[in-house]
Amino acid sequence: MGCGLTDEGAVVARVGGRELTLARVMQEIPSDAADSVKALASQTFVNRWVEEELLLLEARHRKIDEDSRVESAVETYRRKLLISRLLDLAATEDSLVMDADVATYYGDHRSEFVRSDSEVMMAYLVGADREAVRTARAAWIEGAQFADLLASEMTVWGDDSIMVSRGELESMGNMIFGMGEGALSEVQSLGDRWAVFKVYRRYGAGSARELPEVAAEIRARLLVTRQNQARNRFLDGLRSKYPVEVHEDLLPKGSNDSQGDNR
Repeated sequence: MGCGLTDEGAVVARVGGRELTLARVMQEIPSDAADSVKALASQTFVNRWVEEELLLLEARHRKIDEDSRVESAVETYRRKLLISRLLDLAATEDSLVMDADVATYYGDHRSEFVRSDSEVMMAYLVGADREAVRTARAAWIEGAQFADLLASEMTVWGDDSIMVSRGELESMGNMIFGMGEGALSEVQSLGDRWAVFKVYRRYGAGSARELPEVAAEIRARLLVTRQNQARNRFLDGLRSKYPVEVHEDLLPKGSNDSQGDNR
C-alpha cells in the first residue's frame, strides 16, 4: 500500500461514516523512506486508525463523550494547548541566544563553572585483539588521526576528546591521572579487552571549565530565562489590552495562626 498508488484522494478505509484517504496516510510516512518501509508503516497506520475509529464510535454510542468529566478534561487540554501555542509564538522572537550572549554570561559567571574534581581530556582505543590495539597504537604514535584509526582497523573502537574526572575512573584512574599532557599509554589489559589511552589536557580541581565545555549549558539557561522574560512582557501587554478584575476579598482567608501574624 502506498507504493504504487498515485490517487491521493482515494479512500483507503471507512469506519461508519468516517473515511481515511491515501493523502492522509502518506502524510504520516517519511517521503524518503524505502518502499518496503512505506508499505509496512502505511499498513500499521491504517490498522491503528481503524481501531481508534471503532473505539470512538463505541464511546459515542455509550455517550461517554457527553460525560461532564470528559468534557471538562477535553476543555482543559484545549485551553492548555492554545496557551502553549500562543506563548511559543510570543516568545520565539525575543528568545534568541547569540554566541556573544553565551560568552558574556560565561565571563560574568565563570565562578559557577569550577571543577570539584581533577579531570583529563583524553581518548582511548579498545579491542579484543591485542595485536590490533598494538598496531593502532603504533599508527597513533606516527601521527595518524583518531578517526583514521577507527576507519582502518575495524576490530578497534573508542572515543576521542572526552572529559573524565578522577572519580569516574576505577582501576585505570591512577595510571591515567599520572600521565602527562600528550602522553600515550602502553597497551593495557581490561579483562578480556585491551586498551590504549592518550591524555590531551589535564585540569586540576578548582579550575574553571572552559567556555566550549559549558556553552550548551549556558545557552539552555539563557533560553529559559529569556522565554520567561518574554512571557512576562507578553502578559503585561495583555493586561493593558484586556480588562482584568480580581476580587481578592472574596477568596478564603488563612487563619492568623497559619500566617504567623497575631498582631
